[in-house]
Parts: sequence; structure tokens; C-alpha cells
Amino acid sequence: MSFEIRKIVTYSEETRIEGGKATDKPVTMVGLAVVIKNPWAGRGFVDDLKPEIRANCSALGA
Repeated sequence: MSFEIRKIVTYSEETRIEGGKATDKPVTMVGLAVVIKNPWAGRGFVDDLKPEIRANCSALGA
């Protein structure tokens, strides 16, 4: 199963002062999210997708 990436969203913030105190060096926090096309869309109701999800989750994680 292939996964089509529709969107990649990134967020980065740099904190220099926290709680009124300056940091020795800036602290950077980064977040990332990926939106994929639903590979099961258009199939109608499926009682249990768990077996298909488990069979393909390694590819999705990679």
C-alpha cells in the first residue's frame, strides 16, 4: 500500500526568556505533522480496519 502525502506542516519556536529569566542558550522546540490521502476512502463502511492498518503501519512509519 502506498501513502500519498497531501501536506506537511512544521512548527518551530525558540524561547530565550522563560518565567522572566533569560536562558544561557535559546531552547528550540519543533513539531511536525503529515496529512496523507485516506487510502480507505470510497470503500463504504468497513466493520474493522484494524488488520489492514496493522499490516501497513510499518510502511507508514517509515
